[in-house]
Amino acid sequence: MPKVENPVGFFSADVVVKVVTRGTKYFFDNYFAFLELHEALLRDGIHSLATMRSNRLRGCPVRPFNELKRRGRGATDFIAPKIISVDPVEPVTRWDKRKLQFIEVPCSAVVSEYKKFIRGVDFTRMLISLYRMDRSVYRCKRDR
Repeated sequence: MPKVENPVGFFSADVVVKVVTRGTKYFFDNYFAFLELHEALLRDGIHSLATMRSNRLRGCPVRPFNELKRRGRGATDFIAPKIISVDPVEPVTRWDKRKLQFIEVPCSAVVSEYKKFIRGVDFTRMLISLYRMDRSVYRCKRDR
């Protein structure tokens, strides 16, 4: 367990709190997205942004998934950024599977900023999964 002055209570969160520095914006994948971590970072004056899963909201009231699905693409329930404003909402082009064409979808500034910075992480994961080396082909050579 890393030694942190004010431990959060989760190992991954304590590691993050130990390595972050002030004056930097942090964008997290959903693995690190839980309220206790973001509260600890905000308490230390560090800004962070992440997508939250519904099972990690600790009782925060959100709209059901079915209702958001009915509202269509671009529907959001709650955005609580500390880095970027929600406005302006600008249209972005996305592919629609049903219509088989590109459509305009409303996208807030905070979502655009998150996607801009997290895109590299997703691309790296894709490349690792495509070009993963099989461990069985490696042979260990021993000095005799």
